[in-house]
Order: sequence, then C-alpha cells, then structure tokens
Amino acid sequence: MKYRSILLIITVFCSTYIMKAQTDSSGRGMTISEVYFHYGSTFSGHKSIGFEDFKKLAPMSVLMAGDFSDFSYWSNTDGYNANVNMGLSLSPTVQNEKYDMKIRFDLSFVSQTPFTLILQKTDRTTFDTLVSNSTGKKIPVDSIKNWTKTLSLETEQLEINSSVIFSTSPLKRWSFYGGVGFFGAYTVYAQTRIENQYYAYTDPYIANNTYIETPFFYESEVFTNNSGYTFGGYIPVGLSFRVSKNQKFWERMSIIYEMQFGYQDLFISELGNFSGAFTRQKFGLRFNTGKLPDVD
Repeated sequence: MKYRSILLIITVFCSTYIMKAQTDSSGRGMTISEVYFHYGSTFSGHKSIGFEDFKKLAPMSVLMAGDFSDFSYWSNTDGYNANVNMGLSLSPTVQNEKYDMKIRFDLSFVSQTPFTLILQKTDRTTFDTLVSNSTGKKIPVDSIKNWTKTLSLETEQLEINSSVIFSTSPLKRWSFYGGVGFFGAYTVYAQTRIENQYYAYTDPYIANNTYIETPFFYESEVFTNNSGYTFGGYIPVGLSFRVSKNQKFWERMSIIYEMQFGYQDLFISELGNFSGAFTRQKFGLRFNTGKLPDVD
C-alpha cells in the first residue's frame, strides 16, 4: 500500500511543479492544447492461478465439482485486454517550435481477461473393425472423445491516467515523444466464466457419426465477483504524424502510435495481489486546439 501512495504523491507533485514553473517562466501559464482518442491493447505478465484458485472465485460452481486429475492443464498468463480512452493535454500557452512539454489526463474503459485456465482430456478407444470388400484389409474404427473446460476471470475497469510528455514540436509534420506516466483503475464489474465442451468423432470418419450417441454438447456458468483495483506506472514512447500542412481543419489532426512499458499491481478481492510488467500499444487521433504557425 505504501508504494501506491508514493506514486500518487509523485504524480500530483510533478504535475503541480511543472505547471507552476511554466507559469513563472512564461507568465502565460498552461492551456488545453489538444484532445485525443486512443484505442489499444495490453499484454501483461504475472503469475498464473490454478484450479483451486478458480474454485475460490466460483465456490458454487457445479461444472468444477469432481476429480479432474486426469486432465492436462494450460494456463494463460498474458492477461490480454482491450482499452478505449479519451483525454486532453495541457501545454504552455505559447507553443515552442522546436520542442514541446505537455501534461496528459485521460479516462479509459478497459475490458480484460487477466486469468484463463484450460483443462483438456482426450480418450481414444477402438470399438469396431471395417473390412474392405476388395482387399479384405481390416481397418480399426476408433472413437475419439474430447473434453475441454475453460475457466476465465473477466473484468471491466475504469482507469484514470496522468502523464508528463516531452516531444519534438507537434507543429512539425512528424514528431517523436516520450515521458513518464501513472494510472489507477477500479474494477466496476468482474465475473468468472466456466465453459464445458464435449466433442466426439470417429477415425476413420463414419458418416454422421452414427456410432456416437452424443457427438457434441456445451454448457456454461457465470458467477459475479467482487470489485478490485489496479495501480501502475509506465514509460510511453510514441510517434505522431500531422495529417496536413495547409488545410485549416486537417492541419490540426495527427495520427498517433504509442507504446507503453510499465509495471502494475492488480488486486483481486478473492485472491489477493498480482504484480508484473506489461506492454501496451495504442493507435489514435489527436486534435490540436492551439494556434498553429506555418510548418516546414
């Protein structure tokens, strides 16, 4: 808990100090210089959770009852998510033609699946033999039965993000930037989903699987979980391309690609804390609201 408080204090202090410094040096303070929209995805690394952990997330599950010791287990720890965010940037009122400093604030909606566990089992049994009428060759017929159980934790979060960005001038056609940022997210909805699938077939294939009484079935359960939160810090690195040089509207529009490299701490009420590094990529549009001089 201590380091989360430290991150928050650092963020507030840096933002306040930089804004004050700009006001003192220019006498004109800070102004909203741009608004932007981003869409992106995140891959995060953290330790995986096991079958017993999922039982804590869904203790009333019927599909997880029983003995699954003869199943093979595969755990996904990438923690993929998709995120959409909108925000604005504050910059010095008088923009510099050689470099730029800004403070970004944005609100994001993040849909993610931080944990997935897959259980699988395959049974192969010879139950009949086919005999070729022309050659008399005997061909064994196998019944193949597959069971797959997929366990996943799915969450939806609202994220508040603050960052300090330094870049080459955004008034040029191309600009590059980097900086440091921090974020906090609250889980507004979380659920554990259990899916059970069974599929059976014959090898070699027999038309319509006539030897199999139940070739396929699917069933699922969903359980609501308690809220949680995430805190983290990151280093953003990005590239911006200004769409036009001389058309009044399009010269204010830029296309952005950004990578973020960071570390986060995810808290799940039923399981505790999970920490790990993450990589996030974003594509977006930025609209400059300030006065634009001629560009090179």
